[in-house]
Amino acid sequence: MIEYTFTTLLTCSNQRCKEVVTCLGRGYVKTKYGRNNDIEYIEYFKPIFFYPALQIFDIPVKTPEEVKAHIHSSFSLFFNNPSAAANQIRIALECLLTHMKIKRYNISNGKQRRLNLHQRIELLPAKYQHVKDLFFAIKWLGNSGSHCGDKITMDNVFDGYDMLSFLLEELYENRQTHAKKLAKKINDNKGV
Repeated sequence: MIEYTFTTLLTCSNQRCKEVVTCLGRGYVKTKYGRNNDIEYIEYFKPIFFYPALQIFDIPVKTPEEVKAHIHSSFSLFFNNPSAAANQIRIALECLLTHMKIKRYNISNGKQRRLNLHQRIELLPAKYQHVKDLFFAIKWLGNSGSHCGDKITMDNVFDGYDMLSFLLEELYENRQTHAKKLAKKINDNKGV
């Protein structure tokens, strides 16, 4: 069995960007037998790390910096450790709730007790009810990434990224509100 370790430099093909990214990974060779019992050797390569980390989705500009930091951390872990990447998006969710002023503690019998993430999501005000299921789904995914025995795949983390990306757009880009205002303006004018 032949195994490789590789590094390579990649350059963005966008003429305005041209950013250079370093990639580190593993490779191996498998044998394949053809029709005439010919042996073919096929090389496979799997990236493990990219630096700077690949931006798997665009984070809205107005997203709080602490939330962005955990998302970027998730991106950097994604190819090597999907479970850790899922855990980082769960932490980003915790930070997001803190930024939204959702309380973190209760006072019970004179003692301050930390609320868990599930309890904090339950405290979301009515205006966020339309995204509450997203909060819960991301929480469950992050929980799975935090526990021994739960196998998190890259596809699972992609699902988490899809949900988190949509959630952040809803909270910080107001695309739906903007689209509705634009439609109203065009309809009121019966054109542009």
